[in-house]
This record gives sequence, structure tokens and C-alpha cells, in this order.
Amino acid sequence: MRINFFIFLKKTLFIIFLSSLLLPVTATAEKKLQTSIVNVIGAGRVCNNNISKSRKQAIANSLLSALDIVLSDIIERDSLIRNFEKLNKIFYKHTDQYITDYKVLAELSSGNRYIVMVQATVSTNKVKTKLANEGILLGKSPLPKILFLITEQNIYDSFPKYWWGRETTLLKSTAESIMAESMAGKGFYVINHAVGMPSLDEDAINYPMNLNDMEAVKIGTRLKADIVVIGSAVASKTINTMGSNIRAFKGIIDVRVLRTNTGAEIAATKKDALSVNSDEIKGAKKALANAGQLVAEELSTQIIAALQDKKKTEMLEVLVQGTENLSNFVMFRKALESMPGITNVQIKEMNSGEATIIVLFQGNAKELADALMLKTFVMFGININELSENYLKIKLIKS
Repeated sequence: MRINFFIFLKKTLFIIFLSSLLLPVTATAEKKLQTSIVNVIGAGRVCNNNISKSRKQAIANSLLSALDIVLSDIIERDSLIRNFEKLNKIFYKHTDQYITDYKVLAELSSGNRYIVMVQATVSTNKVKTKLANEGILLGKSPLPKILFLITEQNIYDSFPKYWWGRETTLLKSTAESIMAESMAGKGFYVINHAVGMPSLDEDAINYPMNLNDMEAVKIGTRLKADIVVIGSAVASKTINTMGSNIRAFKGIIDVRVLRTNTGAEIAATKKDALSVNSDEIKGAKKALANAGQLVAEELSTQIIAALQDKKKTEMLEVLVQGTENLSNFVMFRKALESMPGITNVQIKEMNSGEATIIVLFQGNAKELADALMLKTFVMFGININELSENYLKIKLIKS
């Protein structure tokens, strides 16, 4: 009877263990992927004994704090400071759009202040989507270092001018100056090629005006740029005039953006803009400056979007065989949970010698399989013997 009791206890504990693994995946994943719950304190000043108004103000202040905490966790602090005006318009004036729920945990009146402790639920999905749409980089990494490789031809230039090469005279064009200033204000680090030019090798100095991708990337790498902006800026007179001396001018800028580590194109745009002036030099420069401002805005958004992790989270089904050794299976599951791109792991079903796992992964099954092949397991190895778009079949092999 005593032996039967211990057998019963062992079976019961194993069932409890399996039950804890077989929790529903949807609710857990949804909460993890979509919301952040934060506890914050807010205060409101009591005026004319109006406690109700003070309480509302205290709650409103606490919700601002909750949103700020989530933003601080998503983007770097420098970006918060740099984009404070924009963030104020987008988020801080519209907390109700991003805070899905809140409850007051505690409250008290202290002197001329009313203080509340609030638990707020913030929709991180909405916050991240809005930040990405507004061209604000997610994550804690700094924005990339940019090198501009722009040729510029003004109305009185016989040929375009550019800064690289032996016979060049133009170190910084009108278009580049505007783009550089605008993008630096958004947090990009713009490389001063006038300082870096002496470090270019003989080949780079002899490159032609119209650079190909390889040449542009080589110059960018030499000057320690993460990305290069390559293209042209042209100013011209239009046919439109007013009176005897006022004329319209047009600036056109056409650029592409390349990564220096891969040579891949990550952004491209072409913008034109007009200006009106009686002074032809000033009018042409203003047209280029106006076009440069438009290009900088567009490029900033495209570059940041390219740097974001845009991979869709997929629900993958993984059949794991060879689970008779429970400790190996537990180790495999823990290793899976710690892998980059994995947001949730839950066991769907366990049978004799095998288990079906549901994995939420930022990528497809092939990408997960490739990542698993690079993992080293101490007590066992893996054999991926079946693969489709959202399904993997893996066998744990004894070392």
C-alpha cells in the first residue's frame, strides 16, 4: 500500500508538471506581445477643496508617467529628448489612445496635494507602430553614421561638382548641407568628409563623378560610415517669370541609400521643389534647399523603417521526437526560449516519446531551423528531418 501511494504521488506530480506546460498559448502570448503593465504614482494640487478635480489630475499625471516609462523602455533616452515636441503631440496629449485600462490601487490627500497609485495597461503594439510610422527608431541602438556622396550642379555650373577626387572644388553642396543638418537634428551622425578625405586611398581619390555602388561603399567604409547617401542635385531656371526680374527656380534631388557592410540598398527617393527670387543665385540655392529638406524627411523615415525589425511574428508548430529523456527535452525547451526572435514557447501536446510545441517566432520555419543548427547542446544533438513553411520536425539525438 505504501509503494502504491508513492507511485500515485509520482504520477500526480508528473501530471501537474505537464498541465503547467500545456497552458493556452494565445492569452499568454497576446499579453506578452501587446501590453505592458506598470505601477506609477501621480499627484494633483488641491485647489478650493475640490478633491474630485485634484483626483482626476493626479490620475492624468500618473498615466503620463506610465506612458513615459513604456516609451523609455522602447527607445533610447536621447531620442525621447530629441523628439520631445513630437512625442508630446503624438502621445502625451492622447494617453487614452495608448492606455487600454487602469485602476487606482491606493490614494490619499496630503496637505495641498492629492496622490494616487495607479496600475496602467499600455498597448505596446500601438506605441511601437506609431513610433515606426513617425520615423522614430525603436530600440536602444544609436542611429547610423551617414556619409553623403552627392553631386551638385547649379544654374551656372558647366558640370556637376563633387567632393571626392583630385580636381574637385566643392566640399559641401547646398543640398548636402540642408540634408545633413536636418538628419543630424533627428539623431543621425553625419560624417564630415572634409576632415576624413585625407584618409582615402589612391583608388578612392581617383574615382569618377558617377560612383557605382561598390565605389560608394568603399569610400563609406574608409570613412567609417554605416550608410552612404549617393545621388545628384540639380538646380535650374523655370519658364515662369513675374515682372522683369522675378523668376521661379526648380531643384531636383535624386538619391539612394546603401549599407556599407552589405552594399544593400535600403532607401531611395527623388524630390523636387520650387522657389521664387529676383536673385538667380539665391533662388537656385533656395530651390535646392527646399528639395533637400523634403529628401531628408523622406530618407529619415525610410532608413529608420529599414532598421526596424519588420519581421512578422509567426506561430510555428514544432514536433520534437526523442523526448524519453525528459531532462534533454527540458534543456532543449529552455534553449529554444532563450533564442533571439522567440517571443513565446508553449507545449501543445505530449505523447510517448514526442512532444508538439507551439513557438511564436519573428520569422519562418526555415529561419528557425537555420538558427537551431547553430546551437550547441551539451548532452544531445538535433536532427531536423522535416521542414515546411510553419512546421518543423526535430529529433533529439544522444551525444
